[in-house]
Amino acid sequence: MLSLISLTLATAPVPLVSQEESLSTFVFEIRDGAGQPMPARLTFLKGDGEDPGSIFDIVDGDPNHLAVRRNVVYSADGSGTIQIPSGEWRIIASRGLEYAVAQCNVSLSKGTRIKWTTSLQRIVDTTGWVGGDFHLHTLTHSGHGDSNMPERMISIAGEGVEFAVATDHNVNIDYTETMKATNTDSWFTAVTGNEISANYGHFNAYPLDPDAKVIDWHAPAPALFAETRANVNAWGIVPVMQVNHPRWGDIDYFGALGLDPWIAESTHPEWTWDFDAVEIMNENAGWGWYDAEIDDEAVDSCSHSVMRDWINMVNAGRQIAPMGNSDSHAVETNFAGIPRTYVHVDDTDAANIDPVEVANAVRRGAVLATTGPFITVNANGGGPGDRIDAEDGQLDITIKVQAAPWVPVDRVKVLANGDEVFSFNLLEDGYKPPMSIGPLSLVAAEDAWITVIAESDRSMAPVVRDRRRPIRPLAVTGPIRVDADGDGHWTPPLASAQMRVADADGQWDTLADEWERQGPFGRSMLVQAAARNPELADDAITAALDDNDRLVVATGILAAEAQAVNQHAESIREIIVDPLADQALAYTAWAAGDRIAPDPEGFHTYVERFGMEAARRHRKEHPFRLPGSHLRDWEVSGFFDAPSMDALDLRQSPEPGIVHITPPLQKNGEPLSWRSVTTPTSGLLDLVDGSDEANHAIVYARTIVHSPKAQRVAFTVGSDDGCKIWINDQLVWVDAAYQGATPDAKTFEANLQQGDNTVLVKLLNGTGGFGLYLRPLSDTVKSAVKSHTD
Repeated sequence: MLSLISLTLATAPVPLVSQEESLSTFVFEIRDGAGQPMPARLTFLKGDGEDPGSIFDIVDGDPNHLAVRRNVVYSADGSGTIQIPSGEWRIIASRGLEYAVAQCNVSLSKGTRIKWTTSLQRIVDTTGWVGGDFHLHTLTHSGHGDSNMPERMISIAGEGVEFAVATDHNVNIDYTETMKATNTDSWFTAVTGNEISANYGHFNAYPLDPDAKVIDWHAPAPALFAETRANVNAWGIVPVMQVNHPRWGDIDYFGALGLDPWIAESTHPEWTWDFDAVEIMNENAGWGWYDAEIDDEAVDSCSHSVMRDWINMVNAGRQIAPMGNSDSHAVETNFAGIPRTYVHVDDTDAANIDPVEVANAVRRGAVLATTGPFITVNANGGGPGDRIDAEDGQLDITIKVQAAPWVPVDRVKVLANGDEVFSFNLLEDGYKPPMSIGPLSLVAAEDAWITVIAESDRSMAPVVRDRRRPIRPLAVTGPIRVDADGDGHWTPPLASAQMRVADADGQWDTLADEWERQGPFGRSMLVQAAARNPELADDAITAALDDNDRLVVATGILAAEAQAVNQHAESIREIIVDPLADQALAYTAWAAGDRIAPDPEGFHTYVERFGMEAARRHRKEHPFRLPGSHLRDWEVSGFFDAPSMDALDLRQSPEPGIVHITPPLQKNGEPLSWRSVTTPTSGLLDLVDGSDEANHAIVYARTIVHSPKAQRVAFTVGSDDGCKIWINDQLVWVDAAYQGATPDAKTFEANLQQGDNTVLVKLLNGTGGFGLYLRPLSDTVKSAVKSHTD
């Protein structure tokens, strides 16, 4: 229930906005179902429910009690007295995934003072489970984001997180004293962790001793993981190792160290499997869940599917838990606790959760990763993380689905060995949580594992604001391993596939029924197993390349590549132009063919179809060799002043068509002049000189290229930051973006005349790195000025 009461109170309001006119006072008290105070969050919307943008510009009015950003106010005890702009407001009170929300609509005129008292009902029963966020940051210790230490404690408590791991980058941080200072220490348990941030990936280690030596993040993965495992802590347990955002941008352990995106195997000499958990959902958006190459979703810097990686790992017999974590660095931009990972441990006292139990539950896989739905599964008396007996392979499965009313759930699926065996469309059938599904009867012919997922196509806005893509409900349980033959041992599905292939005695026909019976992951494993048998490999590869599922086709491509005599090369090349092949599958096909025999024509075909950006996206899987060379010999002028990116459009000499009576002046007061620069073999024209003059600056670079004939030529360019390019006084490229200089990052085309062609580049830098890569994609177009020796 809620009530609105006009009051005149002596309590002084906390100022949250800098304007002095048209302010009102808003007093709030948020309590639990028993009427007791509890931490909570308020979200302010316009009266019509629209997002108001940023309405609070004072964020430190009550630093140990409130955490304030944009249109959000967290309170450590659910109460506060604040000033807000007058107007029509819709205010939502919330406390994370387990609670219903309350809301009120208020009309505030200047000087109005209103109090809202409400209670939040706990809807989701999580008895026996603890909701943890195992990936949390602060601006204080990570150096980016906006949440300071008190704000982090208040937001953790306000989202109902019960177990928090401090994981600032390359540092061991203890939340204890800040929890006491903010009076949040009774609401959750915290342990010290560390996001070990190496140049090949990021890894969370927990629990750690806050006073222990910080792990050397420069070490290669095997040494780094071993040093972490040896870390001594008060509980006497080996720290958990968790791989974070493993296919995200340039901090992707899986991509950097060559984990194949189709079958989850790596031959990289520095790869190690010495980890316990992997984030399949990162940040509020759940990056990693969707397949970045085929789903119609914004995926930012993600590639492939971490969910598929995890399924392949379990199929191979690896004990790795699926995790969901917020990776929150901020108060509002990315909420703490969404997603979170529930662990199956004693939850009697949120302030005294046993880290040993938590670590053991994670290692066992007794987890649920979720952005909203809460799923429990009972299979023959066992649940996630358990190995269960199934007499004659018989499984009886019951699923309970719960969710707060603001968390929609559209579908529930049961997967066996990664392949769908049951699917329930709750939206079409008119069901909604809480609900039970089952008992479902499933017969396992051999040892297997099951997991349950829940998802929705609907957003959780406005409680969780949509950002780079809608924030949708997603959930997956840890694996339940099924001992179908009762031998007391669990045989992984990939090993079972290898035994079936061995029993086929070289006769593919004996596997035909099995092939038809299996889903995509099952067929993929059959191909992996059969490809090792010389008598079966050809038939298995042919079947895979003719399959209608991209995972199976990709597995066939990889198997074909491994054959000493390859009669499938033409079939692989055809996949590059197959209209049904997406950019990832087509790149896998080109890469396999290129490894068999160099195939620059195939690469050109790929780029024509998908673009250079798609090729760059996958180049870690197989580097491409482009024609032509980066231009290395330049004349450079600058630094000229550039207070913002707008200066990229301010024209001055030496740009075409500009004539000055006197040359423009550089930052050092000297007139425009040119100096010769030769790049290293990498081709990077590095313009950072160690002085502040390189910041907020423009530099011009010029050179000459020679073409044997008049022709249209593609160029690749990578600039830090903004860039304009003229060739023969014609503007051919504009890129007004703050970015790093990456080789072959983007492409453009330009007409070249026979003979010499002038090239002029205007580069604008904000701060930090400053440079250029420029390459004509032609072996016949070369620099007309050469001052280096190759």
